[in-house]
Amino acid sequence: MGITRYNYTGFTIATTLLLLREDRPVEAGVFLTVALLGRWAYSRLTRTEPPPTSDTLLGAYEAPPPPPVEEVLKTEWLTKRELAVLAAVAVVAGILFLSRDKGGFIHVVGGNVFLSVDYKQVEPLHRVDRHSTYPVPSGSHRVWLYDPEVGVSDRKWQVEVHEGEAFMLSTNPDLCIVQVDMATLKYGQPLRQDGAALPVLARFTETLTPVLIAPNAFLDVAELPDSRPEGPGPSLLTLIPCPQARDDRSAWDAVRTSIPLVQAWAQRAGYTDASSTRGEAQAREMPPELGCVAMATARYWLIKSEPSVYAYAKLEEDGRTQWTGVRNFEARNNLRAMTPGDLCLYYHSNEDKAVVGVACVLSKPGPDPTAPGEDWASVDVGPVVAFTTPVTLATIKATPALKDFPLLTRSRLSVTPTPAEHFELVLKMGKTKLPKTAAAKPKPKPKDRATP
Repeated sequence: MGITRYNYTGFTIATTLLLLREDRPVEAGVFLTVALLGRWAYSRLTRTEPPPTSDTLLGAYEAPPPPPVEEVLKTEWLTKRELAVLAAVAVVAGILFLSRDKGGFIHVVGGNVFLSVDYKQVEPLHRVDRHSTYPVPSGSHRVWLYDPEVGVSDRKWQVEVHEGEAFMLSTNPDLCIVQVDMATLKYGQPLRQDGAALPVLARFTETLTPVLIAPNAFLDVAELPDSRPEGPGPSLLTLIPCPQARDDRSAWDAVRTSIPLVQAWAQRAGYTDASSTRGEAQAREMPPELGCVAMATARYWLIKSEPSVYAYAKLEEDGRTQWTGVRNFEARNNLRAMTPGDLCLYYHSNEDKAVVGVACVLSKPGPDPTAPGEDWASVDVGPVVAFTTPVTLATIKATPALKDFPLLTRSRLSVTPTPAEHFELVLKMGKTKLPKTAAAKPKPKPKDRATP
């Protein structure tokens, strides 16, 4: 039985509706366009002309008169008008295809891992040794993971994916993710002024929290490029036993023990068993009363607050405050990665939309007192210096060197790590210099700011 026009139309409509129901509007548009073009081409190819007329009574045949030139143009297989319509449809379909949301990715290091997104199994996009990459559409998804080598079948995450983002998941509840700086280890960048601070950048001890993969972060030493990549400093994300992720020294010992190549690089770079952690180097270099500006091992962050809620001027007035109210898991993990002496660019969101000053971290991370009994974090921060000239969001967007600035690439987060080169450039754009020493005003009890 042949396919009738009505069957074909029904099939086209049903398939388009199914694609729309699956929240795939771009694929639905492309399919509908191709289906209509196919139907049009079929109708043109199978069109037949009426037979010539004849007078059967007289036995004579009369050839039809030649049609006017205009009629000939109308009956050509492809007219200029139809060609223009085809070109327009092709352009629209191309634009729809190129502008589609490409989603993000989930990276897993393990054995023959099974991963499902919203209860549908997903095949890996590619797999290299034990590293598998899975495509995930944008949006909020329920992710389930099973690694036969581990045998734990209840590894579930709620992941919010934006276009271009990539996350790393731990297949084992006993293995935690740590991030190690590769700039010195792999590429020979000179050690920081402390000369020996261990290269552990962050420790993620919540195994059911997806870890966002930062730009130039790699999941295996074999994936590190031969020459240093452009942009933020390269780093390595790897898994270690969670008990060893409790502090930087234990984490570093676990990483270099499990990866012999890292141990070889560490010896070449000058790291020893006596090397200090960043926190130890900070405590040794600067007495607490001098604040955090002169800390050679300070890391850099961006923190946000609406000026109508807690402006930088209010921080200067209070001298010290608890940074509370963060209710995003990734931002919370960033808070927990902070150490006393770290420096923060202070951004006024929503209203001013500008970086207006520098704050410093004055305490180790602790529980958020505004959420008793819940798993949120806070730190104490104090003022360092207000910018002479606020650096607006528009200025940052117009600066090519800041195209990877977290304020642009991670705009939904209120706490993000910031590369040193970005911190220094924004400081320069604000026509501001850090004071050599600047003590936060002592307060017996830090004031709590309103939730940002």
